[in-house]
Amino acid sequence: MPYWVQVAVERVSFLVHKGRQVLLLDLTRASVEEIATVISTARPLIHGAAPGSVLTLTDITEVAVRDASTSHLVAFMKENRPYVKAAAATGASDLARAILASVRILTGRQLNLFKTRQDALDWLVSVP
Repeated sequence: MPYWVQVAVERVSFLVHKGRQVLLLDLTRASVEEIATVISTARPLIHGAAPGSVLTLTDITEVAVRDASTSHLVAFMKENRPYVKAAAATGASDLARAILASVRILTGRQLNLFKTRQDALDWLVSVP
């Protein structure tokens, strides 16, 4: 299996939390190239779902915040808007929090930030 496929499989997965399915996008310490690979792997999973049905959790712990990675995420969040019911993120540094505030404005998307994956998962599955 090529390295990039292996990375994508490890970084994009469905979790079941309290009986509800959540799509995990693990961008922990991801490079710009890895972010692009995760996005291309997750895109068909999200776009294949019913509108307004996907719960997403994105872990951005120690992700490299650069213009390229931010532009990938902005475009991805915009195109996913019809499919995502609720989105949460964890692991945001102070710089990432500031950038995510801008991303939310640019995309018109709500992205709730949490300190832990557990808190994020608990919130996601509580969304009616």
